Amino acid sequence: MVKFRKKIKGFEGLYEVDTEGNVYSTVQNSSRRKKKLKPYINTGGYLRVNLYDENSKVHKRYVHRIVAQTFIPNPENKPDVNHINPDKADNSVENLEWCDAKYNIAESRRLGLQQDKTVKAISILTGEVREYTSIKNAAMALAGKKWAFDPLRKKYKNKFYYKEWRIEVMPA
Repeated sequence: MVKFRKKIKGFEGLYEVDTEGNVYSTVQNSSRRKKKLKPYINTGGYLRVNLYDENSKVHKRYVHRIVAQTFIPNPENKPDVNHINPDKADNSVENLEWCDAKYNIAESRRLGLQQDKTVKAISILTGEVREYTSIKNAAMALAGKKWAFDPLRKKYKNKFYYKEWRIEVMPA
């Protein structure tokens, strides 16, 4: 595919992106120079850039989403962008596709990038041990809501208590 640039929606006149996933500033003034932006890698391994609007307010954006929104039609209004090969640094148009969360998760599992974690629940009253194939399954069985453990996991990570249960999230 021939490499070419387009203006980034919402930042017209300020930034452009090319079909290879490179982002450029297009404004030249005292605080901003015309240049190719250097993305940074977030904790999930995705490339991000900081885009500044006319009021100098920063907007942190994923490079793969910028490329998809700029070059790839999304007639079904799918919310997520999938990297076709597992290289998160390859943000070229050929490597991206619109998808839903279910497809994105299935693809990452198929490629071995994401695995279910075994969850062990131990009753502090009786010592009974129950094992579950995922955090969501354990939460449904013990709390009746699949998201019930989310706040506890954010705070305590892989070991926490829920009512009479000590929950341990084991690596896959």
